[in-house]
Amino acid sequence: MSPGLRRAPFVVMAALACMPAAAQDVRPGPAGVVADSLQRAQLEKLRLEIATLQRAALEAAERSWPRRVEPYLPLLTMLVSVAGALAALTRFLNDRQVTRRRRLEEEFRADLQELVAFPSAESGGAAHVSFLLQDLRQLTTQLEQRVADVTTILVELAIRDLDFGNPRHVILETAAMERWTPYREFLARNPSEHQVILVNYVDAVRRIHAEHPAFFERLEYRAGMFVLSTFVEHATYRRFIALLDAVALHVPLLEAKPELRTYVRERFQQAIQNSAVTLAVFDRRQQ
Repeated sequence: MSPGLRRAPFVVMAALACMPAAAQDVRPGPAGVVADSLQRAQLEKLRLEIATLQRAALEAAERSWPRRVEPYLPLLTMLVSVAGALAALTRFLNDRQVTRRRRLEEEFRADLQELVAFPSAESGGAAHVSFLLQDLRQLTTQLEQRVADVTTILVELAIRDLDFGNPRHVILETAAMERWTPYREFLARNPSEHQVILVNYVDAVRRIHAEHPAFFERLEYRAGMFVLSTFVEHATYRRFIALLDAVALHVPLLEAKPELRTYVRERFQQAIQNSAVTLAVFDRRQQ
């Protein structure tokens, strides 16, 4: 083997040994440097954009209504609870008011029915009628629209149903005059209805006079009291006094109606045939 061939492996090995070193010494050219810088810039830009989006998302979350409302949630919860309690209380009070009004209406109807039935009832007297009217007056402070109902019924009773020859009927009308002011005010404003009632009283006076004409025609009135010259049954005398007192209650209402006053006074005198009695009823305050 020639000396040149024997040295060939060493040359190859030396060449191979030098190759890695040559590879390590390779440097990118200008184009590679630019590409690398561009890539890093794009990555940085992307990172900044992501950070910007994250900050925007956080700011939007901070501005959202749940986040703004969150500090007030305890107060809102309390307000909702209070509102619920108030609603429940309102319903309770409304139900209670309805129940109370229903009870008042029932009491009102019961009293009014009892008042209407009084003339034909067999029990109860002046005190009972006074109690019914007083109770109705108290009830109508809560049921104001019912005042007119009571007044209308009393007027209808006095004009169409009551017979003043019956003491119970006189008791009812007298109590209405004394204890139900709207009834008296109605008669003061309505002379026609008032005249009907007074004529009914005059008719009752005429009938009681017919029972004992001598007694009533001889009756005297002195110093604010009647002087009896003859005897009459006590029940009859009580009926007579009740009639006089009832008519006397109406006389003040006639002051504003002089023509009606004159008419009723003349009719009364014709019925009783006693000027002293007529004077006592119509001119008592002038004596």
